[in-house]
Amino acid sequence: MTSLPPESPNSEPSGLPGRGEPGSGAPGWRRRPTSAVLVAVAVVAVVAVVVGIVVGGGSPPAPHRSSAATTAPVGTSGSTTAASGSTLVQDDFTRVVASGWGTAPTGGPWSIVKGSSSNLSVDGSGGIVAVRAGSYLVGDQVLTLPTTSAQSVVASFDITFTDNINKVDPQNGGVVAYLIVRFHDTGATGYYRTGLVWEASTRRLWLRTQTPAGKGRPGDFTIEHNTGIDPTVDFPSGPPYGPYHVMVEVSGSNPTRFASKVWKAGSAEPAAWMLTGADSANLGPQGPGPVGIRASNDLQGNPGAFVDLTAHVVFGHLVVSQAQR
Repeated sequence: MTSLPPESPNSEPSGLPGRGEPGSGAPGWRRRPTSAVLVAVAVVAVVAVVVGIVVGGGSPPAPHRSSAATTAPVGTSGSTTAASGSTLVQDDFTRVVASGWGTAPTGGPWSIVKGSSSNLSVDGSGGIVAVRAGSYLVGDQVLTLPTTSAQSVVASFDITFTDNINKVDPQNGGVVAYLIVRFHDTGATGYYRTGLVWEASTRRLWLRTQTPAGKGRPGDFTIEHNTGIDPTVDFPSGPPYGPYHVMVEVSGSNPTRFASKVWKAGSAEPAAWMLTGADSANLGPQGPGPVGIRASNDLQGNPGAFVDLTAHVVFGHLVVSQAQR
């Protein structure tokens, strides 16, 4: 049997660019100047004119920014460097739906692109996805909100895992919960997905952003970061394991830039992004498209040998807004 690469590799480095702004001032005179003072005044005047030309003629060139992963600053409230605009999606999942996800109060009806409505439900507080362990290329669940469309977004949502992956002792793969942006199709480069993974080999939560291709396959763009978070430590009486707050930003084009972070509900929000990067090869869509969600489970005991587990991922408090730069 040919084994598929799991949806998880290495973390990306990060760095932080800095900047500063100059200031200026001018002296004043009270008594009649001497000749020496007049010379000094003339010199000061010339310098002031030169400085005025330089300052008035434009600002210095912006520093070069690498397309590699970096750490970007955020506001004290957790707002991203791009201001949020109109709300595209707001769904607190307060309804009850036995099969499927129904309709978001803001964003419209949820549409199933891959998977089955029998694996989806809403219990009045969250949108639940049941995913049987299997190939992430065919066993994933993908839902979109077709009436939405955006290129740059700021989004936040909650994720809860209701199953402890440790009980099946997985060695590869993970249980995945993503936000989808710029959806065009389910092909290798048909959208971007960004979110959270409970990763098997480390048993920790990873942040990951990628195209649908899968690691090492044609069309693959992936950045990821091991946060070191152990859900069984955060929630020792679990299940459930969560909620965790996730915040993401997708902005620009050619290249598209990404940022994300995660923290346990009730704890302090991280001051900076945990994972940032850019798709410098422009592998994913560079124009607008609908938003959505994706969940998968490719936990394996050995490469290609999927474990006997149906994992349940719960999405909550989803808010997606247009990002304005």
